[in-house]
Amino acid sequence: MMVEVAVKTVKPVTVYCVEGIPPNLGELLSRLMEWLRRKGAVTASDPIALFHATPDEAPPVEEIRCEACVAANPPQEPDELVTRRTLPEVKVAFTTYEGPQSAEKDISLVVEVAKWMKQNGYRQVGPVRQVYHRLWLEDDKAFVEMETQIPIN
Repeated sequence: MMVEVAVKTVKPVTVYCVEGIPPNLGELLSRLMEWLRRKGAVTASDPIALFHATPDEAPPVEEIRCEACVAANPPQEPDELVTRRTLPEVKVAFTTYEGPQSAEKDISLVVEVAKWMKQNGYRQVGPVRQVYHRLWLEDDKAFVEMETQIPIN
């Protein structure tokens, strides 16, 4: 599979996060959205998934620590369920994708961006980010418009 990869700078953003493992990413995001709803806050960014592993490590999916994150207004105090942190301004190698959503596709996009990075002399300097610009259902299948971003040096 060949994907188009580019480089850009992503501005800093303060987000609220719930931690877990990738197979439960939708559940984590639902918990986060419910927490924000109870607090009277509204989202101020597209949902972001952070994956704390490098493509070189290639651990099994069920062992990768991830966080479902979103910015929100007004600011809220974190608690035992939700943390708050600022994702720093960072240069990223990224690709975009629109189509059926699947864990296999998510992983293949990360692998392709990582290959491009290696070929172009970059190294990873932070968790992989997947930014979900749009999610929708069509004939009971999940579709997504997203960016896969890997922070680089």
